[in-house]
Amino acid sequence: MPDPRPIGVFDSGVGGLTVLREIVRRTPAESPIYLGDNARAPYGVRSDEEVVAFSAQSLDRLVERDVKAIVVACNTSTAVGIGVLRRRYDLPILGVIRPGASAAALATRNRRVGVIATPATIRSHAYFGAIKDENPAIEVYEHATPTLVPLVEAGELSGPIADFVRALPGMAIDPVPSGRLAPVNELAAQVATAEWDGLSDGLRLERMWPIGHDGSRAWPFPKDSWRRLVMAPFAEQRFLERFVKPGRHDILVSRPETLNALGAPGLAGIGRCFVLRDDAFGEADPPDAAEVDAAGGDGEAADASASTPLASTELRGLHAKLFVVDQPYWSHIFTGSANATDAAFNANVEFLVELKGRNTTNCADCLVAAPEGNAIGFGRLLEEYQPSSVPVPLPDDEEAARALEGIAMQIGSLRFTAEIGEPHGDVYPLHLTARGDVRAMQPRKGESLSVGVRPLSRGAGWAVTPTLDSGSFTAGWQVSFDAITAFFAIELVATRGAAETKASFVVRAELVGEPADRLERVLASELKNRSDLVRLLLMLLGGSDPAFADLVDVMTGDPVPGDGMERSVVGSDALLEPLMRTLARDPKRLDEIGRLVAELAKTEEGKTLLPEGWLDVWAAVEAARPQRAAGDA
Repeated sequence: MPDPRPIGVFDSGVGGLTVLREIVRRTPAESPIYLGDNARAPYGVRSDEEVVAFSAQSLDRLVERDVKAIVVACNTSTAVGIGVLRRRYDLPILGVIRPGASAAALATRNRRVGVIATPATIRSHAYFGAIKDENPAIEVYEHATPTLVPLVEAGELSGPIADFVRALPGMAIDPVPSGRLAPVNELAAQVATAEWDGLSDGLRLERMWPIGHDGSRAWPFPKDSWRRLVMAPFAEQRFLERFVKPGRHDILVSRPETLNALGAPGLAGIGRCFVLRDDAFGEADPPDAAEVDAAGGDGEAADASASTPLASTELRGLHAKLFVVDQPYWSHIFTGSANATDAAFNANVEFLVELKGRNTTNCADCLVAAPEGNAIGFGRLLEEYQPSSVPVPLPDDEEAARALEGIAMQIGSLRFTAEIGEPHGDVYPLHLTARGDVRAMQPRKGESLSVGVRPLSRGAGWAVTPTLDSGSFTAGWQVSFDAITAFFAIELVATRGAAETKASFVVRAELVGEPADRLERVLASELKNRSDLVRLLLMLLGGSDPAFADLVDVMTGDPVPGDGMERSVVGSDALLEPLMRTLARDPKRLDEIGRLVAELAKTEEGKTLLPEGWLDVWAAVEAARPQRAAGDA
């Protein structure tokens, strides 16, 4: 009678899954158990003593599950400890080095075999001896690769992100210029090799899940589980029917209006519902005087309105998206952009990150449970909620907000063109057109909708109502030269019953017919003196380096906090060190400075802004750039 006990498969990580797959393929009647010691991987850089101890601990766990045999699918464990392990257990212990050595000895045509493996495997010479046992005439060349396992695992994690980055140009509304594709692909190649630091609290970064970027639809959640949790501000019945299972006491954390809208029919598989406690929100900070003054302009003060946020950025209430799937020993945790809706996994472009941790500390119940004593925990912010037994329509403001979100997405998908006409004196006609499906911009039954659009360079008083027809969205203004822009603010106001909801966002248009000397005139209007230019040059050289902030203050004569004194150092010699640093670290950044200098040099006014001796310094930098590029190559 066949032995019904399972076969155990052990590896230090996930590579042994290939061995498991072959076992399942060849012996479909077996039910193997796989154990991967991800928490202590990789084994190959550890001492022989550690490898043997860790391997024995893992095999002890498999023996506790009453396995009938164990396959050690780890090269390092096989090389270093297979003998010790076979003496320790009274059951068959199979390694992977002998099969690999036999295959290599049969495959070689020139009697030469190269072995790349972890330092511990190479140190043991296990493959060398096994191949020589197969055929003493074969020459064996061994090479240790300490970073092999991290590189493989980095590729598994970073590869999906790289694929997502490569897909971004295809998601653009307007065709991406060919010159911009190469940098995107270069970024994707760099992302693909990114290595990830370990996480705290026993969590492991398991996988990245881009969804919808390539037209395919991914369902990242494991099929089997004994409990699940959903946390999302928006949840729909169709998603819940797919994700939860009646009788499993699954958990849903959401907003009261979402739970009430689902009602008992939509929550059939949910065991418990939670919402944020009323006292979890805190007090909203009142706007300061500067914000009030800036927002209250009538459109004449263009600078103030252009720098004022279009809408409050304060987030209140539940916004987190989290999915927990509890399995034996482990909990899988997914977090990212996706709500618990059918559209998130069947229509939208979303991104989730999968984490994995022991279910004793990372399970669904652990998340919602209030910690003991005075310990801090998310569960303290929650309270159980009993939703309505029948679906309750969403409040008017929530309905209007969701309608505005859909309209904003539709507007964002339009292709905008801003055309500049012939000037009449110093006034230019600016005509904005958007082509595409504008039917979604019609109010729904019971709602009214107003749409305003204005150049981002001008205040709220410049907003006009666009003209809408079956296939276009048009608006026009008469603007001064300094108001010409490719960016436009769109402001939506939806009214439903007594509730009024607003949304604002910015779109970018293709600029057509801009004056040929626009860049020079913009520079002339923005750069009033040499100090302004030095500040801009330092910002271009420093990028996001915070160390440059103090340097900018000193070199442009602005007060330095603490002493109230002013210093003004604007000569080219003071720019030399930042230039050399940028040349050494990021020479491509100098392209922007080169274009700026070339534009300034076109006019006498621009030349006077350049620091004394600048052209000589810049000529030396330009001469060094080809040599630097050649050295890097």
